[in-house]
Amino acid sequence: MKLNIEEQLVKYGYLPEQLPPIFSSEKFFENYRNLLDIPQKNPCECVSFTISKDDQSRRNIKIPNPSKQIHLFNYVLSMHKELESRFSNNRHSLSNPFYYLGERYEDISVFNVPLLREKKPKIVKSTYIKNLKDKMKESMGYKYCYKLDLANFYDSIYTHSIEWAVIGREEAKRNIRVKNDNLGKRLDELVRGTNSNETSGIPTGPFTS
Repeated sequence: MKLNIEEQLVKYGYLPEQLPPIFSSEKFFENYRNLLDIPQKNPCECVSFTISKDDQSRRNIKIPNPSKQIHLFNYVLSMHKELESRFSNNRHSLSNPFYYLGERYEDISVFNVPLLREKKPKIVKSTYIKNLKDKMKESMGYKYCYKLDLANFYDSIYTHSIEWAVIGREEAKRNIRVKNDNLGKRLDELVRGTNSNETSGIPTGPFTS
């Protein structure tokens, strides 16, 4: 059974994978469209918990309020063609949220636990080794290798930089008081709405992050 983008994003992309299987968002997926009619007035805080990162530290995981997260899901779904085009043309990333090794995720059974247990579908596996080899190929011939490891990556993202990434920082600053719904500005607003309207950090957990 193939999963469309809506299922992958809403049904399996809301609750973090670190939660025990007893936590499910299937009912959420079945009824999420009804939540779109809930008035969006006040910002909401996320539910937070931590998981083990290594022997000496823990990682923060957040679950946004569903009434806020669903509007972000809905916008991403409505704009997924444009997002797919932008990611596909990005030569600076080894990961693409719409493709896996050249195949569309919609053509692969992803996140479907019953099917994974039956070992029938084509299962998505980690691309870590492949990406490592690609990095080695790209770095051949160079004298130095610059490595960067960002601690608390998601918690450090400045949400306004989402718009900068889409239209450029200078253009975004020129339009700071202009009312428009360009892709970057709208994503910025919706992401902030899931996290108490904070501009510092995005929730670690949902697929939208």
